[in-house]
Amino acid sequence: MKKTIIAILLFSLIVLAMGLFSYAADEPLRVVMDDNYPPYAFRNDDGELVGISIDLWNLFSEKTGREIEITGIDWGMAQEKMKTGEFDVIDTIFKNETREKIYDFTQPYTQIDTSLYFHKNITGIKDIESARGFSIATKRGDYSIEILNENGLDSIVMYDSYEEIIEIAEDGEIVMFIMDDLPAQYFLYKKGLQNEFRYTEPLYSNQFYRAVKKGNPKLLTYLNFGFNQIKDSEKKEIYEAWQGNKPGISEEAERILWRWAGGLLSLLFLTSVISLYSRRQVKEKTKELAGALHENRKLAERLETIIYSIPDMMFIVDRKGVFAEDMIEADKATKFMGRNFGGKSIEEIFPPGLAKGYRQGLERFVETGVTRTFECDLMEMGLDLQYDLRLTWINEDLILVMTRDITERNVSNKKLYELGIMDSLTGVYNRNFFERELSNIGKEKGNFAIMVCDVDALKLFNDIMGHISGDEYLRTVAGVMKKNMPEEAVLARVGGDEFAVIFKNTTLTELEKIKQSIKIDLIKVGGDYQFVPIGLSIGYALRNLNGADIRELYRSADDEMYREKTNHRYTRSSGDISLLTKMLEARNYETEAHANRLEKYCNAIGTKLKFPESKMNSLSLFAKFHDIGKIGIKDSILLKPGKLTSDEFEEMKKHSEIGYRIANSLPDINHIAELIHMHHEWYDGSGYPFGIEKEEIPIECRILAVADAYDAITSDRPYREALGKEFAINELKSCSGKQFDSNIVDLFIEMLKNEDMDED
Repeated sequence: MKKTIIAILLFSLIVLAMGLFSYAADEPLRVVMDDNYPPYAFRNDDGELVGISIDLWNLFSEKTGREIEITGIDWGMAQEKMKTGEFDVIDTIFKNETREKIYDFTQPYTQIDTSLYFHKNITGIKDIESARGFSIATKRGDYSIEILNENGLDSIVMYDSYEEIIEIAEDGEIVMFIMDDLPAQYFLYKKGLQNEFRYTEPLYSNQFYRAVKKGNPKLLTYLNFGFNQIKDSEKKEIYEAWQGNKPGISEEAERILWRWAGGLLSLLFLTSVISLYSRRQVKEKTKELAGALHENRKLAERLETIIYSIPDMMFIVDRKGVFAEDMIEADKATKFMGRNFGGKSIEEIFPPGLAKGYRQGLERFVETGVTRTFECDLMEMGLDLQYDLRLTWINEDLILVMTRDITERNVSNKKLYELGIMDSLTGVYNRNFFERELSNIGKEKGNFAIMVCDVDALKLFNDIMGHISGDEYLRTVAGVMKKNMPEEAVLARVGGDEFAVIFKNTTLTELEKIKQSIKIDLIKVGGDYQFVPIGLSIGYALRNLNGADIRELYRSADDEMYREKTNHRYTRSSGDISLLTKMLEARNYETEAHANRLEKYCNAIGTKLKFPESKMNSLSLFAKFHDIGKIGIKDSILLKPGKLTSDEFEEMKKHSEIGYRIANSLPDINHIAELIHMHHEWYDGSGYPFGIEKEEIPIECRILAVADAYDAITSDRPYREALGKEFAINELKSCSGKQFDSNIVDLFIEMLKNEDMDED
């Protein structure tokens, strides 16, 4: 009986395993998740979906061999599309009673806390009940909506994403929101709002699951099986890479530190005052008092050690702005300014502008008596430094000034701000900033204009030289545009190859002048990109005081740009072929005569081999365009009269890859792209780029190799004059079976000797 049970169990496991392995061979697994939930799933500055969940799915694919298609979209939309069957799996989802009726859930993989966030000026908020009466923002489709409804709170404002909620909160339009703690802390720190909002203890905790539509146990088992293959060490590495150490300290910890520092400083000041008084009275005191003073000095020394370990600099001034003779940080101050502060006024220490600002801050503090903080910089002193100054009373006459260097913090904030508004590739503004400026201008009255510019031939350039060089191409265009823009213009990159500009107080004459100036400068720099003429299609539109809506103005400029682009489009037209041919001829290397001879030789061989008409047509195109990739090779290499160095030869070899990319981008010749890629393969396998041999090499490539070699020998080249027919035939024979297909060599030589082809 026991053996029978064991056999049944083994059989079941085998069937399950076979099912799982067969499942891995199915179509790609379609996964959907929230694209606004850092650090689990969010979009980086380039718009790519990244995060912990993405890396875990990539490991799942690696472990199971199953291809994964991940889609990150608005969370509410993700749930709707999952319900309609557009996806197989939904990730970053909480489990609740409603969802359990729709989905089957995998094992949970992380714990998530959710808190109520509120502006620091709001008091008395401890839990969800105390938030009654406030409008509370949350994300559309979020589990928090059910929690709010269960507690009878119906004043709910819903937004599409967590990031949108933080942006609205930054503008002051909302003061309270519910959000999962991880994305909340991420976006608050990103916006520099971590000190502007406080939060309650977690309202609830939940876990992240992956879920499938109910009634699909096979897929659910497969998911659990796949993720169980991921080692704990691999998971730990992913989590540490994305979470690391959280920036800054909590608000509660900061309050404790300030209270501790205040107590410590109060003790220090009290001791310092006692010490100062004791020094003046030391001659009149008894030996017993001197002993007490000695103990106080020891305490002061210990406290001074603590003070000197604090990086902030501290001063003592009186209410008249005179620095105390016995300052706490006398040594640091002397090193910083090169002189002693003691007994000197603010005006005696600092330059006029700084002194005036400090004096005003001091007077406001003395007048109100309230501890205050203000920022200043030391540019007037020739120092690129910013400081935060905090003033607080020691007693009725003395004031403690604590200074904190905030230069690095301000620089970081500035960089973070610039990352949000600048295009990292070109250095001009990005689309987000442009859209904001467009909306702002739409509310104003005035004479405005929009210019829209589309980069010509960028795709062709990318196909020829690759995307790294294409990026440099874009930076060149952006540089020319920046050079020709008036100071008040807003220039932005609004698409992959599209720029837009907002002008204030301009005229049609000025706009046309700017347009022509840009085009002239592009011609000047075009020498660096001579194989693809560099240019812009430009359109503009002007709005008078009571003119069209700003969005209509944008559309008008875009329409004008498009009309110009149709007049000199470089992509997806049959004109591309003639353009490329002319560019190749302009390199003074591949002439029309050479192309015609090659076509004649190849067609003659193809006819002998009884090629069908379609294959003959392809062979003709191949003969004309096999070396089209040479338009992407430098003249210094292409036209070099002597032997190429090893590095130069490696560069020259790239022309077959470049030609392949060009042909693939042009509908009229993309069917010969593979032939162009392989036209330098040798019959014995020693060619490039793949090193294939014999019949692995397409017959068209073997034919071209013989015809091209013959024409190269019998024609003038940059590095030598033409050689004779007999010499060329001998060379073909010597390389037969090595570089060339012996059968084609024999056939071609026979045709030459029988005068089947007339010489040009």
